[in-house]
Amino acid sequence: MRRTNTLLAVVAGVQSLLVSLLWWPRDAEALASTPLIGLESEAVTRLEVQAAPKEGEEPESVILERSGDTWAITSAGGYPADPDKVAKVLDALLGAKTRDPVGTTAASHTALKVADDAYDKKIVLSSEGGDRVLYVGAGSGRAANLRLDDSDTVYPAPGVSQWSLGQRPRDYYDPLYLELKSDALTSFSVEGPQGELSLERKDGTWTSPALPEGASLDQAAVEKLLKPLASLRISELPEAPKAPPSGELKLGWTVDDEGESLPGGLTVGSDQDGKRPVRGSDRAFTVLVTASRLDPLGEASLEGLLAEAPADAP
Repeated sequence: MRRTNTLLAVVAGVQSLLVSLLWWPRDAEALASTPLIGLESEAVTRLEVQAAPKEGEEPESVILERSGDTWAITSAGGYPADPDKVAKVLDALLGAKTRDPVGTTAASHTALKVADDAYDKKIVLSSEGGDRVLYVGAGSGRAANLRLDDSDTVYPAPGVSQWSLGQRPRDYYDPLYLELKSDALTSFSVEGPQGELSLERKDGTWTSPALPEGASLDQAAVEKLLKPLASLRISELPEAPKAPPSGELKLGWTVDDEGESLPGGLTVGSDQDGKRPVRGSDRAFTVLVTASRLDPLGEASLEGLLAEAPADAP
């Protein structure tokens, strides 16, 4: 009888062990697949990224807010954000999982750079359910350390680095402000300190209504003058991007879009420490561009674009 009881106990123990082995991997897998933050990207209405404060300085930070399907940089006057750049940051953060913690006590927070007063980045994600505050510290390679402010546990986040979480407005807008294909331009004009210059392209050749009889334009010189408009990039945003620039220069053009003539233009302000404020005729915000890119347009004149007369000309 005693021997039978012993055998039954052994069998029960083996069964218990088998059940544990059968279910443990599934539990571990479920834990590893649990999102750390627990928010869907579509639920996030506000994103704030703040860099670690430097002694005697205000910390760099950027705030973005969603309105419908669009994002705006509210800390930069509401300038439109590039939705792809915002989505990249959100996907990286919201994709973090609760697996393989690298720290479980408050004593580890400072060393892992995720303490309340010692971090690399502080993130605030807002939704209808409230705010989720996240501390980010440099980890191993492209796996930053992440900690929610209401927890002591620190998790690694593969694919996330503190450098990928920008804290400046420029990290979230499209730097390309204007892109005009030279071969699509059919007319161009500039009004500025040098007076008014009007150019037209006829049968692929640039000319001007004010061209003296028998004269022609240096086609290479015209193309060089218009080259900056092919790819005009933002240097930075002004303090008040909704304020229009003073109109030192007025640029205008038409482009041929599959047989339809479309107008466009820029208002360009005066040089401000090597940058000029610019606003497109179809834009609601002013940006700053490198002044040297547009200075030649302000200095342009018809005389400076004339082709040299042939040596045997009368």
